[in-house]
Amino acid sequence: MTLRHAPIAEDNFDYYGKDLLSNFNSLPTWKYATPHNIQRKTHQNAACSNCHGNDDLFLTADKVKPEELEANQPVIVPAAPPAVSGQ
Repeated sequence: MTLRHAPIAEDNFDYYGKDLLSNFNSLPTWKYATPHNIQRKTHQNAACSNCHGNDDLFLTADKVKPEELEANQPVIVPAAPPAVSGQ
């Protein structure tokens, strides 16, 4: 699933007043996104093992700012799916 990051921080609007984003953690800052250019045949989708087992392609907790962890729990995965053997 493709995700995009909404560029927001809990203190974005502090200039106008304190705690204006009191519900900051109620929605993820990483959101599902639709790719703009879908290609049927690519190196990445040629085999399951091109994604499975590759932590670089999945949103894991270590890639999320500590202050955004709570809000993004619905889209964070513990690790990449296991590699597919025999491919």
